Amino acid sequence: MTSPVPISLGKCLARLGVMLLALTASPLYAGDDEAAIVVAQAASSADGAAEPKRSAESRASGLKYPAGRWHFQTTIVTRHFNPSPEHTNTQRMLNFQYWDPNRWLWGAAFLRNSFNQPTQYVYMGRIWRPLDSVPVLHLKLTGGVLHGYKGEYRDKIPFNHYGYAPALVPSIGLSGKRFSTDLVLLGSAAVFASAGIFWD
Repeated sequence: MTSPVPISLGKCLARLGVMLLALTASPLYAGDDEAAIVVAQAASSADGAAEPKRSAESRASGLKYPAGRWHFQTTIVTRHFNPSPEHTNTQRMLNFQYWDPNRWLWGAAFLRNSFNQPTQYVYMGRIWRPLDSVPVLHLKLTGGVLHGYKGEYRDKIPFNHYGYAPALVPSIGLSGKRFSTDLVLLGSAAVFASAGIFWD
């Protein structure tokens, strides 16, 4: 007999999203093309032409990716798709990332794996904001080297022949001016939710 889960992952993420949107209600990003728009309007006025109106598309393009920022994340909740008594849902992750101006990111994560072993993940990745109408939404994909699955658990991840294994980690989340949250997929094994903060 399985014990009921006190709160679903979906409800948890919904609450996180509402909190994040509330915290980021102030202007989100400085538009890199604001100066160009002002110059174009001034030139147009000088020529006696009507000032160009900013369309929804130009406004969305003004919400540029936040450049040159550090990001810190930790886990909130983990759920395994096929839970076992050996699994732990407390990953205690400390994840440090740098988001560069060209939408690349680099980072290192220190955590407890599903079998409570100290684990490290060093990676680089890419971030996208697919919807202009929802600029806080982002997609991330990171790839790197995972270390920490040892002993009887060495074969729990593929290609872990020498204690180091390649890893590819996709995620979807919300990120505003100072706060973020992510839903991270760990292959076919588990999914976890994280929360983070930015600093310049």
